Formats: sequence, structure tokens, C-alpha cells
Amino acid sequence: FSKSYEYLEKMNSFCFELEKYNIKKDKVFFDKLSQNFAYPSFDKSKSSITPVFICGMPRSGTTLCEQILSAHSDVFGAGELRYMMQLTNLQDIVQPDDNAIDNYFTSLTKKEFLKKIRDEYLKMIGDLNKENVRFISDKMPHNFLLIDLIRHILPEAKIIYCKRKAEDNCFSLLTQRFVEGRHHYCYNQRTLANYYLLHEELMNIWLKKFKDEIFVLDNEELVNNQKDVTINLLKFCGLEWEESCMEFYKSKRQVRTASLEQVRQPINKKSIGAWKNYEPYLSQMINTLKQK
Repeated sequence: FSKSYEYLEKMNSFCFELEKYNIKKDKVFFDKLSQNFAYPSFDKSKSSITPVFICGMPRSGTTLCEQILSAHSDVFGAGELRYMMQLTNLQDIVQPDDNAIDNYFTSLTKKEFLKKIRDEYLKMIGDLNKENVRFISDKMPHNFLLIDLIRHILPEAKIIYCKRKAEDNCFSLLTQRFVEGRHHYCYNQRTLANYYLLHEELMNIWLKKFKDEIFVLDNEELVNNQKDVTINLLKFCGLEWEESCMEFYKSKRQVRTASLEQVRQPINKKSIGAWKNYEPYLSQMINTLKQK
């Protein structure tokens, strides 16, 4: 484990230096998102499709959640869609620049803009609905930033927040090389832990504001009590029970995330507490998380 972490730290140091990441910029964005925003009301077109947003930190179990749901006959798993980011003109959801943030909040004051996001999002996911099912899932993890907006423009949508123990989630991120280079906060222990705490603080605000309108899918609870959690998950979405959701790993649907291997296997406890093998080398991450 000592040698393993030595090379992991070297690689992360290289990755962290590739692009200067300033968490202060994201903190400004998170703070603005957390403030009560007065959205203008607008007429909402009816849709035969119900979007299901599966969000949370990356590596928190979003892929597993979508695999379970997409095993249902009335759900199409669309994977990680960038539609919401594109339609809101944020594009870079991590550390957006000042102009992007200003334009985002200015746009949200215009009912025409909000209506356009709703109508175009529903059309875009509708175009993916080749199986003519009622539910389409979008598992872009960072949609957790947009929950307040989603609740306003898509009130019929189901929102699932995937939550994992902080140390497990952060360690998984620390050991993951993201190909697209969009998660530079992951390559430094202290920065990663601080970003996790920002996410947790914002989610606590959303959970307090929307209460039962968000389903919290606890990863450890799912692992330890798969059937009961799956029953509650389907019930929240308005889906009838199907045994196939327990055997999600048999699905042949394409998965394009780092969790590909895990979701091809039955649920297991392998990743729970994996960080403990490296605990002597994770003091910065652990101590920072204790500040919450």
C-alpha cells in the first residue's frame, strides 16, 4: 500500500499541475446558488415523459442507480447528458468563469429563457426515447448544482441524490483519472475534501428546501439492504416492482463511465472502507473532512 500510494501521489501531482484549479471560484458559484432566487413563472407544456435526474458527487453511485432503474421495462437510461449545462450556457459546471456565472443568473430572470430550457430539454430526451417508455434518466452527477432550477422548470421530474460516505467517495475520486479533465479538484487531497464539503453544504440546503421531493440513495444502505432500498427507489419514481431491477448486472445496456466493471457484477461491499488501507497517507483529506 505504501508503494502504491507513492505512485498515486506522483500521478495526482502531475495531473493537478496540468491546470491551475482555484476552489475559491467554485465557492463563489456555490454561494450564489444557495441564495433564494426568485424565478419568474411561465406556462409549462405537458410531456408524456418524466425525466429522472440522478445526481451527486462523481463516484457516489450514480451509475449503479441508473443501472438499477434502467433494468425496469418503463425506464430508459440515457447516461450522462450534458443537456442541462448546454441549455443554461454554463458549459463548464466546475469552476465556471465569472462571465458564465453572471450570464447564468441574469438569464434565469427571463421567463422565455426558462421556457426554452424546459421545452428543449424535453425534446432532446424525447429524441432519445426510441423505446417509447415513460421515464428517461439523466445521470450527470453535477446536476446536483442545478436542483433548484430543475425543480422550477421541470416540477414533474424525479430527483435522486446519490450519497456515499465522505471518505469512501473522496478516496475513489482521488484514485480516478478523469479522461475529460473536468474534475481537477480531485488530484489534491485537501482541495478534494474542501470541494466535497462545498457539495455537502449545498445539498443540505436543497434537502431542507425540497424535503421529500428528493430521494436520498445512500450507497452503504443500498449495499446492505438492496431489496428494501430498491423497492423504495421505484416507489419514489412511481414505478411498479420488477424483479429485473435486482439483477441489473445482467443488463446489456452500454455504460460509458468509470463504473463499468462494478455495474456488471452483483452488489458487493468491496469498495466500502477501501480508503482505510491507505489511511496513514490520507491525513490531509481526512482532517479536512473532519472540519464539517
